[in-house]
This record gives sequence, C-alpha cells and structure tokens, in this order.
Amino acid sequence: MPDLRHAAKVVGGSAQKTAKSVTKTWRWVMRVTMALLLGLVVGAATVMFGVVPKATLFQTAETTSDTKVIQAVEREEQVVLLSLGIQGLKSDRKQLESLGFSFPFTDRTVYLQYSYRAKLGINGKDVKVEQAGDNKYKVTIPKFIFIGHLDEHFEPAIENNSALSWLTSKKDPSEMINEILNEDEINARLDENNQALKDQANSFYSGIIHGVEPSAEIEFAYR
Repeated sequence: MPDLRHAAKVVGGSAQKTAKSVTKTWRWVMRVTMALLLGLVVGAATVMFGVVPKATLFQTAETTSDTKVIQAVEREEQVVLLSLGIQGLKSDRKQLESLGFSFPFTDRTVYLQYSYRAKLGINGKDVKVEQAGDNKYKVTIPKFIFIGHLDEHFEPAIENNSALSWLTSKKDPSEMINEILNEDEINARLDENNQALKDQANSFYSGIIHGVEPSAEIEFAYR
C-alpha cells in the first residue's frame, strides 16, 4: 500500500511539472506571436506612410499650418473695409443766355439735400499671401475700390429764383444725383480715407491669420 501511495505522488508531481512546462511554453508562444503581429503592423505602417525623421515631421506640420492660413485668407468676394456716412447740400445755378449774353433776373438756383452710406474696400480674390520665413507671412493688398452705396436719400431742399427764372429750364434732379455719385467723387472718398482703409485691412487680415496661427508675424504691402 505504501508503494502505491508513493507511486501516486510521483505521478502527480510529474503531471504538475508537465502542466507548468506547458503553461510556460504557451506563454512564450503568445509573446512571440504578439511580437510578430506588432512587427507586421509597424511594417505595414512604414510601407503605407513612410518612415519620416523627426525634423521632417515638424516641417510637415508647418506646411499644413501654412496651407490653412492661405486658405483662410483667400476670398472670392469683395471685402468691405469701411462704410462711410455721407451727407451734404448740393446747389446748381442756371441762367438764360444767348450769344454769350446773360439775361438778368433769369437765374434759377436749386439746392439738393442728400445722404448715403458709401462702401469702400477691396476685391478679396486679388489679395496675395506668401510665406516670408519661419512662421512669417507677407500679405499684399490690392488697390482700394468703391464697392457700392446704400441708404440713399435725395431731397430737393429749396429753390432761389429770380423774377424771370421761369424763362430758364430747371435742372433735372437725377443729373445732380449722378454728379454726387460720379467717379471723381468716389476717388476723392478713397483718397481721403486711404490710411483708414489700410488700418482696417491690417486689422481684418491680421485677425484671420492669427485665428489660425496666433504667433504668426505678418508684413503688409499695398499695390
């Protein structure tokens, strides 16, 4: 009987040793398998995306940022930089004439009161953005233009007529309005507000670029 017990113990110990050996072998196989799988994943990523040095990774991020800045600034529509409130009183005096002689007491003077808002700005599609260095950009602003007007109000104010003014033809108010809104007047508004337009352009495009790259340095040029 003691011999049987001893044999059983021997057999049981051998079984435990065998089980432990199998467990160790299985763990080793799993580790090798995971290592192989990890190697395959890294290899596939290398083939698909390429192995890029650290310096190139930083350059790629910077290029992406530059693209975002340029895309953010590019605009196809007109950009209103200033809206001016303008009002005034325009007069026109006419007198009957013949052969270079002006007839007295025939003068007619018309006054036209007016107000409107003038929109000044630029063509957004003509704005040019270039990278001028590491995190530096040069923005070239095109010529300022008159974009349009709104809230127009034109009203004849008073007339100052002489005794025989009925002999003189009356000025058409539409002609006076066209004179108020003619090209010379528009150019005068642009010249008067040139610095204000530059300041607004700087502020407008600086806000766009710094919204993408807060630390960007910006240089402005004007055509």
